[in-house]
Amino acid sequence: MIFREEELELLEVWQSADVDWDISIDELVELVKTGATTCPGTCLSRDYCGSNACACIRERFPSGKCYEVYTYLREYYLKHIDEKINHDIFIRAIQREA
Repeated sequence: MIFREEELELLEVWQSADVDWDISIDELVELVKTGATTCPGTCLSRDYCGSNACACIRERFPSGKCYEVYTYLREYYLKHIDEKINHDIFIRAIQREA
């Protein structure tokens, strides 16, 4: 039970942190491209705090605000990659029929 309480306290501090990002733009871009992963298997931190705020995520991102920016950029990146792939497939299909 102590671990759960500590995790929830750390989560609260992380969510309300107003700190320098301590993450470079290059690191952020790489995470946006590859995606931030959590540890495999069972993770009590993930069970208590959720997959978007577990210890793995809190260690990578200095604050909840930084993680929010990452998730926005990741969704934007994936959407546009998907659109680009679909566009390329469409163009190739048209070129084959021509």
